[in-house]
Amino acid sequence: MKRKTIGGRLINAYIVHGLFALAVVLFAFMAMNSPVISVGEKRYSLLGALTENGVMIKCRQEMINNSYLTVYGFDAMKWFAILLPVVCALPALYIYESIDDNTRNFLLIRMSKTRYCLLQFMAAFVTGFSVVVCGVMLYALVAYALLPGFGESPLAGGLAEYYGKTPWERFLFLARKVSDTAVAGGFMACFTLILYHVVHDRFLTITTPMMLMYISDKLYVLHDKKRFENYDFMTGPEPDRICFLFPSNIGNMHYMLQTECGVSYGWYFAGMAGLLLLAFIIYRKIYDRVMG
Repeated sequence: MKRKTIGGRLINAYIVHGLFALAVVLFAFMAMNSPVISVGEKRYSLLGALTENGVMIKCRQEMINNSYLTVYGFDAMKWFAILLPVVCALPALYIYESIDDNTRNFLLIRMSKTRYCLLQFMAAFVTGFSVVVCGVMLYALVAYALLPGFGESPLAGGLAEYYGKTPWERFLFLARKVSDTAVAGGFMACFTLILYHVVHDRFLTITTPMMLMYISDKLYVLHDKKRFENYDFMTGPEPDRICFLFPSNIGNMHYMLQTECGVSYGWYFAGMAGLLLLAFIIYRKIYDRVMG
């Protein structure tokens, strides 16, 4: 194995693993359970519309139900943010844990410990990131195959003012939402490596982030409820920068940065790059302490 190909082969080992494919399917299944389809006064998920007799035919007749808006709401499932850490981290953790001592020693002979940790960290990030991107793509294929396109909707004119007038503009609008979720998914996979060396238990490593997201979601619901109970009906609620302290808002960062802070979406990537750097430094130190 040549040194210059070690990183690529390591990342490839993560991506081609069967658990990665399973995670992509699970992500798409989560998205298909998002209630984004309207039929009369009821709301259905794409999966619900497919499994109930006659619902899919009716949903195609409602002008608000088109493929673009359905895909855009991929994270609308109630437990989406809570389950996301599990789906993104499971393949990365399993493959990371399966590396035996012989393979680890073989790699460490050919590179420094810092480089080895960096490759593992990068492989975990790419895995979590790719789970989200591939999962959304799979969901989009199903949605575009079953529902009418954006241009066919009678509301296309009004929707174009918000989502973009051209397909490219609408793609970029959707890409911002997918990208912040994907970056968060990659970060969660990296955080799993740190947690694994702290708790030394696979079950706790997987479930702890899920519980943290659950607590975050409940706290934000209480915070948001209090915020809207006290806002001025004339001017609306004040910008709420505290919302960024709740990791369960990962799918709305592209929107919150503009509406709550009035700053470019690029700041999200700058902030996440800083968090990833900090996480790598912590992971490197913990690895050194645990593995010697």
